[in-house]
Amino acid sequence: MTEAIVNNRIEAAESYVNNLDWWLVPVIGKNPCFKGWPDFKPDANSIKSMIESNWKLGIGLNLGGSQLIDLEADTPEGEMILDDLCEGIDFPYYQSRRGKHRIFQAHNDVGYLKTDQLIIEFRTGRHQSVLPPSPHPEAKLSYEWIINPFDVPPPPLPQQAVEYYLENINKKGNTTEPKQRSTAKQSFLYRDNLDYVLRYHDLLNIARDAGIEFAAPKPDINGNIPCFVPSALRGGRDDDHPSGVFNINNGVLRDFSTSVNHLFFKVMEALTGKTWLEIFKRFEKDAGAIHGRPHSRRIGVPTATITKAPTSSLEDARSSLSSYFEQELSRQPQPKTLHIVKGAPGLGKTYGICKSIAEYKLRAIILTLENQLATTHLKTLTNFGGNAARMPVLRESPCPHPNEYEATSRRGFQPSHGLPCQQCKIGPKHCGYLLAFSNLENADQICCAAIYHTHDDFYESYGNETRPTVIFDENCLDLLLAPQSSNIGNWIAWSNLLAERRKTANKQLKEHIELLLEMVSWLNSRADDFAATQDESGRLLKFTPFKVPDELKHFNIKKSPALVTWLNKQAFKQANRHISNLYDSALSLLTQQGEGFVLFERIPSADGDVINVRFRAKHPLPEDKEVFILDATVNGV
Repeated sequence: MTEAIVNNRIEAAESYVNNLDWWLVPVIGKNPCFKGWPDFKPDANSIKSMIESNWKLGIGLNLGGSQLIDLEADTPEGEMILDDLCEGIDFPYYQSRRGKHRIFQAHNDVGYLKTDQLIIEFRTGRHQSVLPPSPHPEAKLSYEWIINPFDVPPPPLPQQAVEYYLENINKKGNTTEPKQRSTAKQSFLYRDNLDYVLRYHDLLNIARDAGIEFAAPKPDINGNIPCFVPSALRGGRDDDHPSGVFNINNGVLRDFSTSVNHLFFKVMEALTGKTWLEIFKRFEKDAGAIHGRPHSRRIGVPTATITKAPTSSLEDARSSLSSYFEQELSRQPQPKTLHIVKGAPGLGKTYGICKSIAEYKLRAIILTLENQLATTHLKTLTNFGGNAARMPVLRESPCPHPNEYEATSRRGFQPSHGLPCQQCKIGPKHCGYLLAFSNLENADQICCAAIYHTHDDFYESYGNETRPTVIFDENCLDLLLAPQSSNIGNWIAWSNLLAERRKTANKQLKEHIELLLEMVSWLNSRADDFAATQDESGRLLKFTPFKVPDELKHFNIKKSPALVTWLNKQAFKQANRHISNLYDSALSLLTQQGEGFVLFERIPSADGDVINVRFRAKHPLPEDKEVFILDATVNGV
């Protein structure tokens, strides 16, 4: 965190207080950091002192004390409604990840409201909103004024917004007062201070000064650096070769020859002769903590987990793993064969396989759970001669409508064929995000977050037909194996769209639509049967499978481009905004090989039971899939 950023935040807070007479509250993330804040108005000097003492602090707007109201929505549909309610009025607003924060003067007849379906929030009273330029909980994002309140002061709340509030306060499911957040006492000014040791101390130099001998000039991109394990951690036995790895991010020293994880304070205790608590107290004091805690997800109490069976050194384990990769990657791929590679952190599993793939010039997809890790994989592949590319990331592009794009895509429609892309000022033909996908064709390796690929019809996902090797970094197999699911109400709503299109379709398209409607009609009929079916005790069943009749299947049916285009045009019509596009799912059912089954599931809800329709993708993993398990740190290859 640079001094300029902190000073900018302090200057903004002083301007809010001195020029606008706003009540502010210091926040951590989105939460006020002390009790009683709704009734307390800090002056500019108080806010300055708090931010200077803790750069993690953001600025919250005390809406009740400032006599203001903030209108925002967490859905694209809700954003559209608020835009309509505020149309023709100049008002200050700023942008957060989910949408706009529109600031108006509070109204005597309007209190707090949060709608159930559209998630529109009228926030006022004893509530606060995080103001720019506070740090965003997601590091790459920020709060930014589009129209600032110094140029355009908050106007009175528009009458149409007042009327919307009055119409919705008594509707079922809407909230007029949110659940109060816990205000449990915290030991630190920031929420948990998980990393206070890391923030105030250089663990690499501390470990070096304490006597740890490192075998590399600097750590790798994950913070791991090979080292000789100190004899004090082995009962006086010297380490003849570097069989340990020290992580500069969490202070853990991993001894591969004994499979012991030595936590930071345990290491320091062994090397200095002082108790871990004495050492911890010094760190606590240097960090300025009121009352620290030695355990967190990063810095733990010094206890060791010991595996009884002695194993090989780090060097031998890595050599064994490298041989395994060479053996498996030098042969022809076996489709739908799963290899599970196990090993301790710091062994270099992902690094090693990325290196081998690059050196063998293999075509592959490397999946992870985070875009940041995808960037790491890309660097590794490139460094070892790979022809790699990273999947485009919507949130990193200049797309002005990311929320609307994702909402449309989640409902099964193609945003580039309708809204928001067709009305975007950039346009699909000039959109850097959409155009970037064409560059992937020339890459041998694609690095991306699992969300792009781990879904139904995985083996027909983009690029998989020409990149047979797929690497999972992190545990995302559960996403891959998830079956398709949508409730029967969604199927009926989608079939109503098809029935509308059938009225004006030509003969060929009409026959195509009738096959789809016949399948939905069968699903609806089976759902009715399931809804009324009871077990021997008279209780309604929770699950029931139904075999898809052979007469409903049509293996040669192909997707109709004309119907795809028409469905995408319907996506944002007012009456169709909550309808999902189930075209791909319907085609999967119609073309399912073998004895296809549909599973009906009863899900209780406040408005009555919901009947879910589940079925496997048309290319499920085979029952006879082979599983190879490698534990390089225990048994070798």
